[in-house]
Amino acid sequence: MKGYPKLKALLVERGIKQKEIADVLEITLSTFNNKLNGVSDFDLGEVRKLCNYLSITSEIFLL
Repeated sequence: MKGYPKLKALLVERGIKQKEIADVLEITLSTFNNKLNGVSDFDLGEVRKLCNYLSITSEIFLL
């Protein structure tokens, strides 16, 4: 898996720190980075939390 470039770009565009998102998901920054870079996957609950928090649709997770 190549990671989530659209999600990365959105965070940069909005000036949102990765630590902020890790806190929202209740995971470590390291774990979030692994998910963001495709080392591991986001689970459905995490996708829902991100979509709600960022006011986005799940399409951003599609490559």
